[in-house]
Amino acid sequence: MSKLENKVSVIIPCYKQVNYLAEAIESALNQSVPCEVIVVNDGSPDDTDSVAMKYFDRLSGYIKQENRGLSAARNAGIRMAETEWIVPLDSDDILDKDYVKRLLQTNGDIRSCYMKSFGDQDRVYQFMEEPRFEDFVTANRIHCASMFKKKMWEELGGYDEEIGKMGGYEDWDFWYRATKKGYSVKVIPEILFYYRKHGRSMVDEAISNHNKILDYILTK
Repeated sequence: MSKLENKVSVIIPCYKQVNYLAEAIESALNQSVPCEVIVVNDGSPDDTDSVAMKYFDRLSGYIKQENRGLSAARNAGIRMAETEWIVPLDSDDILDKDYVKRLLQTNGDIRSCYMKSFGDQDRVYQFMEEPRFEDFVTANRIHCASMFKKKMWEELGGYDEEIGKMGGYEDWDFWYRATKKGYSVKVIPEILFYYRKHGRSMVDEAISNHNKILDYILTK
């Protein structure tokens, strides 16, 4: 596996999404700015190994672990990363080829953009330009693949692995804790992230447990 001189690592956890994994990996490898790409097989009971190994020489890391949930898989990949910036990319989603380049050109401790869903849904999500902590108290304000510094992840203690057991909202909790500590968010008004909507997703599961998870986030 090659090591690249770069500033950004794209972390791709995979669990039961092997049909889409190649597209996610290629969208990360084909960035106009070279990136580290690390894939985490979170105990997936499918052919994730074979798909990932097709890119073996181009990946910066491959982790295979027992199934521990999305937060734990992201944390494992980020722990391996050797770059300043992190992009967590779910294995069924896609980055525009200029995603990393454009976010590196903006400012903010956390950097994001507009999002477009595809598959079972066709919708554009336009987020607030500079959401603050008070905004995250009531709702998540940016998408899951937003870029942040590894140093911030270290200070926050990573993604909360308990939330995964409750059904989701890992991202909302992470941004909530970051902005509470004073980290800034900047959203550029460009569609550079594509969120695949297919069947019942983790977000749907989280919504069904909304009150329970929200109480946990706000009171822990």
